[in-house]
Amino acid sequence: MPIEVFAASRWTPGNHLFPTIVEVTDPIASHGPRKADARRIKDLIEAAQRDHLPAAPVDGPTRHCPSCAETIKQAATVCRYCGRELP
Repeated sequence: MPIEVFAASRWTPGNHLFPTIVEVTDPIASHGPRKADARRIKDLIEAAQRDHLPAAPVDGPTRHCPSCAETIKQAATVCRYCGRELP
């Protein structure tokens, strides 16, 4: 994936000489980008996650937690995401 660089739209606190620069590599750090640039950064991160991370394995039937709506195993008695007991 090519590296993209973004410059902040304003001076950040404590940085009065140079604007903050965001370079999308691994790992990613960002402080003060323009809104359009922040959305592009988010899109790049999500694309990298889709392209490089394996899909989570599904071990048997699943259902959605009624409290947080995350996908959990059918046999679960406690949601692993929100910690609530399940009916």
